[in-house]
Amino acid sequence: MSGIEAYTDNNKLYKLRLGETLSLYANIELAKKRLTYLRWKAVEALDKHLFEFETSVKKTDNIIHWANNASEVVEIIEKKTSVSEKISFIESPLIKEITAGSKIKPQEHADQIVDVVVVSSKFIIANTGNIFIALDSELAYKQLTGCKKLIVIAGIDQVIASQSELGLSKMLYATFERGELQYPFEILTRPGKIKGTGCEVSIIVTDNGRSNVLAHPMHRSLFYLLNFNLPPVCAIDRISRGNESQIDSLKYFTYPYISEADKFNKHFYLNNGLKTLDSYLPYDIDMLAQVSEARKAAFEQQKKGMLEKVFAQNKTVLSLNKEKYSNFSKFKPFIESYMLGKDFNLSSPGGQTFVQKWFSDKRKI
Repeated sequence: MSGIEAYTDNNKLYKLRLGETLSLYANIELAKKRLTYLRWKAVEALDKHLFEFETSVKKTDNIIHWANNASEVVEIIEKKTSVSEKISFIESPLIKEITAGSKIKPQEHADQIVDVVVVSSKFIIANTGNIFIALDSELAYKQLTGCKKLIVIAGIDQVIASQSELGLSKMLYATFERGELQYPFEILTRPGKIKGTGCEVSIIVTDNGRSNVLAHPMHRSLFYLLNFNLPPVCAIDRISRGNESQIDSLKYFTYPYISEADKFNKHFYLNNGLKTLDSYLPYDIDMLAQVSEARKAAFEQQKKGMLEKVFAQNKTVLSLNKEKYSNFSKFKPFIESYMLGKDFNLSSPGGQTFVQKWFSDKRKI
């Protein structure tokens, strides 16, 4: 069966399931708006929720392993495993992202008995310290529940504030990822030893560039899309082109924002058909508006010269250093030369008011 034929068959089955599942919602658009609001609030207070999650985990005398990037995640996995142990990776976009380019490769064992299972979470819950894991196969479930060590990798984009938000979150994710109200296998656990088994759960929470998306308020909605998997029937997502690997359009689009927007701007300039994603997303997001803002941001970045970028870096350092504001006479030339430009008339009443107010506000930091 060709890729097009497989896509057509899968698409028909998925749309039938999705149609039946959506008919069970009283108001699906309201549900999507509610989830969008809950996730947006979580993003706004991300540092608070991550701290709360860690505090909840520590209450049971367990710890979180923090990793800034993929290489640090791999280092932690290597420290927690030995060469003699049989390891199974439950494949997911996050697992692929972490292991890409490393000597640790995702693999699935045909047999059920393994020593270590590495899996990505779907959500981590701040007020309880719980971890929600969604699985697609019975084999993965049996491996996970029968292993001695369970290593869970979570992105900082997976945090939700409260256990009460889990029901709506997992239901809408399952609806649009699978066309069903729930996942085939769902596990709710927490770091530490699981009672009644010999399994010990460890969790690694990683940034891996995700916080870069938060820099631009307009694009923060993309942050919580990083944890959503498109269904395997999205036309612009899963059609294989010869020997080329299949590309996830959503991940392809968000990639510049967790790396360098201007360097990878072709990802949203050449990514056509994003408006069709609206029918596959559990969130109330205008993807066309995101494309427009992305192109605008890339164009503005491209206009900047190397010298201006250096000055921009200096401004960042200065704005974070409160000691620099102790002497306004030293600070004023910096404002005149670098931050306002030579054409700005600092001697005018408006210019003086602007600088004095800016300086006064910064002193309050």
